[in-house]
Amino acid sequence: MLDTVMGFLLKYLNLKFFLNPGQIVRGLLLFLLLIVLSYDIQQRITKINIYYILLICFFIIFLFILFIRFQSFPLMFEELSYISKILFILILIYYVSKHYKYFNYYFENIIQINFFVFSFGLILGYFTQFGLQTYHYIEATSKGMFYGGNPVSILGLVFFIYYLFNFRFKIKNILFVCIALFNIHISSTKVVFVVPLIFLLYLYEKFTKAKIQRKLVMVFALFPIIFGGYLLVKPKVIDLYERRYSISIKRGYRAYLREERVFETTITAPLEMIGNRRIMTAKVQTARIFHNPEFLLLGFGRTGQFQYAQKLGGSYSIFNDASMDFIDIFYQYGILGSLLIFIVIFKVIFYIIKNKQRDRNSIIILIIFLYSFFAGHVINATTSGTIFALFVGIKLGEIVKYRVDKR
Repeated sequence: MLDTVMGFLLKYLNLKFFLNPGQIVRGLLLFLLLIVLSYDIQQRITKINIYYILLICFFIIFLFILFIRFQSFPLMFEELSYISKILFILILIYYVSKHYKYFNYYFENIIQINFFVFSFGLILGYFTQFGLQTYHYIEATSKGMFYGGNPVSILGLVFFIYYLFNFRFKIKNILFVCIALFNIHISSTKVVFVVPLIFLLYLYEKFTKAKIQRKLVMVFALFPIIFGGYLLVKPKVIDLYERRYSISIKRGYRAYLREERVFETTITAPLEMIGNRRIMTAKVQTARIFHNPEFLLLGFGRTGQFQYAQKLGGSYSIFNDASMDFIDIFYQYGILGSLLIFIVIFKVIFYIIKNKQRDRNSIIILIIFLYSFFAGHVINATTSGTIFALFVGIKLGEIVKYRVDKR
């Protein structure tokens, strides 16, 4: 909702803020979360509390070093604003995990309200051209009033997976899956190419859990449906691909031919065609931090990253970062900062993989995690990070409860 408001204020009112509404609300929520954390620490010191104490101490030390280096309060304030995004997401994970039963109880309502707001904005923008375009070079794409395209990709994918894995042969469920698919079509981001994989994953999940009799029925029932559907839908899909979905891929291919190669191998060519700018920036950032080993432990900070991008000029000065969480956070906060920021998330990811969990929430967590590594920001993006924190927090709460009961 805040992202939508920000998009409207910036697009139609052309307002500029010293502190925008999103930063103010996030700051207030972070303050409340810190109060809750402080109270919990006073009541009882646990391993998770020690972790958050170390995390906050790291950021305080980092800001102190940053101020000594630049001796600039505006730069320190800018860095603090960026750090507050990360802290908000990580402490929100803690809060949700502590109250995971409450969030589980209202989970359906939380997702549904967000889904309605998200869908309304995109569909309104698609039919009325009100709001922001996802891509200026693709006709009739919309991201509603969402100022960032990245949250639109993540939320669209999350809602689609959520309602697909909740699928029942009821009008409400069918409608929600169709709307979620339509949202992805409207935005036309590269997430559209993940949709067939999600469908296959869903079918595999249903097939492996079904009894042998149901498996036989599914095979005989699905084969003619899929084959017939393929013949009917194929021309339309090819047409949509040529007119809409493939345009960003073709632009990437032209950039790949025009720009310097990141790697001199044909194996990585498809990746470079899809995200040449991201991969090139990642290469430049990684090379710089390893050529300056004194920054390996603590990193350059978001302000250092921005200043270096402006110095390089060109596309670097426009995008400023690699748009990949691990690469950017490693560059910004070094080995120590990356470890502290990702350790809780890694704990949940490793648990899911180790126990081969294939439930809806686990799949969504893994998909968003992979997205954050290769396609766009999650940990330091409030809109997409909040939905990620909700899923990770609930899963972390379940893990802690399981281990306590097991003792």
